Amino acid sequence: MSKNEVNISSQIVLMFIPIIDIWAFYRIKKLRKFTLFAVIPVILVVFVGSELIELENIELNIIKENPKNITEYQKHFEMQRDKIITSQHMPIIVGLEIGLIVLRLYLVIRWSNKWNKELKK
Repeated sequence: MSKNEVNISSQIVLMFIPIIDIWAFYRIKKLRKFTLFAVIPVILVVFVGSELIELENIELNIIKENPKNITEYQKHFEMQRDKIITSQHMPIIVGLEIGLIVLRLYLVIRWSNKWNKELKK
């Protein structure tokens, strides 16, 4: 691959397109660091988030299977909770995902600027 300056705007756009974002970091020779700082954390957030939601669903099923062990308040809470599709952990998961997007954006801008400066020398 030839060493050409990269357009920062195009790098930012590429970063928001799944799978194509890999190319944005490949162009500036930072694919390994991108994998370490961006891809692995996303996989961990998705895995941990899905496990938290699964544990929450298991807790719900245990309560539904043993109705004698819950109070009236808990029954009312569980009936209302069944109407809510999202998990109590969803804000945390979404917040982490947004944080990772901001990190990726910062990295692509910083590393692309560094790449362009090195080529100008």
